Amino acid sequence: MKFKANTDLFRLVDAVHKKEQRNGNTLDTERRKALEKERRGYVRKGMGLLLADMDGAGHTVRDIAQRLKSIELEFARNLDEKEHSIWLARDKLAGIPDDALSGLEAGTGELVGKLKLDLTDKCENVPLFNEAIQLRYQAAQLLGYANHTAYKVDTMMAKTPGAVMDLLEGIRDRVLRQLPEDFQRLLELKWGDPAAQGQPNDDVILWSDLPYYSRMFEKQNYSVDHGLIADKPAEGRPSLLQHSDVVLLFHELGHGMHDLSGRCRYSRFHGAETAGDFNEAPSQMLENWCWDATALKRLSGHYRTGDTLPDSVVASLLRTRVVLPAVKLLPQLRMTLFDAAVHSTAPSKGGSIDVAKMYAEYNELGGMKSTDDEYGYASYRHLFAGNDATMYSYLWSKVLAMDMFDTAFKQDPLDDKVGRHYRHLVLEKGGSQDEMETLVQFLGRKPTSEAFYKSLGLD
Repeated sequence: MKFKANTDLFRLVDAVHKKEQRNGNTLDTERRKALEKERRGYVRKGMGLLLADMDGAGHTVRDIAQRLKSIELEFARNLDEKEHSIWLARDKLAGIPDDALSGLEAGTGELVGKLKLDLTDKCENVPLFNEAIQLRYQAAQLLGYANHTAYKVDTMMAKTPGAVMDLLEGIRDRVLRQLPEDFQRLLELKWGDPAAQGQPNDDVILWSDLPYYSRMFEKQNYSVDHGLIADKPAEGRPSLLQHSDVVLLFHELGHGMHDLSGRCRYSRFHGAETAGDFNEAPSQMLENWCWDATALKRLSGHYRTGDTLPDSVVASLLRTRVVLPAVKLLPQLRMTLFDAAVHSTAPSKGGSIDVAKMYAEYNELGGMKSTDDEYGYASYRHLFAGNDATMYSYLWSKVLAMDMFDTAFKQDPLDDKVGRHYRHLVLEKGGSQDEMETLVQFLGRKPTSEAFYKSLGLD
């Protein structure tokens, strides 16, 4: 009954859309976009197939959508509700920073003195992942798309898988060019680490090594001890913000400002209700204030004395932004490339896609090594929470964010005239017009990637 009602509503929306096209687009930009978005939503659910007398295909798309919803729920349940953890004594976790250990659950009773370490081996999700990939491809084909990536990207700024791959291949090339130098720096630390000597793979960098030795490199070469910037909370002392917490706070503040500044007719376009590969850009841009010396000094304050961060600490902290740029991007790039590939690959004649083989290839990106991670993709929650085939969007929006900041704010981040200009041309618009048009109006040109690469030291 509900499907029938939706079909009737789609017929009405489709008729209005056709009339608008015949009349030469008489609606203003926001109304026209609202109408097109409403119609597209029905088409992407298979309603167009029903109107074209392809009832079988339309109902198949509906059935696939229902099955995918069940898979997503089960995938998340396996990650959240089933126990995949071990309890270890603190001495077994030597080398892990105190601030990381403080986030682990402490044992009670017979587990006193131990910490709970969550594991990521979710083998129950492997068949669910494989089934979802095949169903997504099947649905995309029925709807007239080459693959699931083409289906998902169609409503984004990128518009086509080709545009996505142009971005990702450009980033990959620069990362792989810088990676040998970054690896050498980490390898030298590992070779000099007594805890690593005599252990398996003590002559190579593993995925699991990246955060540990990256942190060690920063501490030794840039005099930045994040644990000293924000001491571990204790009785009589507050829980303080590390620099990464402040960056995250400004990121979320960016979403809040986007929503508060919106001036749209329809709520569906208000604030961050934009194309999925644009809505993070205003938040990512605001993070830049946490990497500006003047702003950072004004933001900081000792909880007892009120003193701001010393200039030497600020200078060292800011230099870390371009430290080991390839290593910092590599894990995200691995997941993003895998996501794009696995959702763009056609099944074999037998109807299957060798997901594990594809994951193994990207697990060796840049010559990386991994142990016991054959099914690491089975814990990729994002691919079952609406981000399937669109993991690229975070990098895409980061490119836009850095271009906006570099063009308008870098010279004076606290310029209120520039801020007001940004508010009117970008934040107030929300998703009420094409996001590329918004950017061209603000930047005076189409966006480029150069500021993004420069901010990471990959220019």
